[in-house]
Amino acid sequence: RTVPQAEALDSILADLGKAIEHTLNIQVEKDELIARLSGRRICKTCGTSYHLIFNPPTVEGKCDKDGGELYTRADDNPETVANRLEVNMNQAQPLLDFYQA
Repeated sequence: RTVPQAEALDSILADLGKAIEHTLNIQVEKDELIARLSGRRICKTCGTSYHLIFNPPTVEGKCDKDGGELYTRADDNPETVANRLEVNMNQAQPLLDFYQA
């Protein structure tokens, strides 16, 4: 996740006679990531996790298991998700640069 961690990994692999030959950077539109990451809902009573698109409850707002109320975690709202993505990208860019060199 950081350049020092990547350098440490390279050192460990070098000691083993190995090296990273390829890296993968998957790019997804920011709006798509926000939609996916902000769709999570959690049951207040049993903790079962749902997703509005990929795993919706049978009855909107109610847990399939116990009928409990579903809620959105504070860190799953679109604004917070967008901020997390921005922070993540800013932190990831030096690592991307490291592996592109």
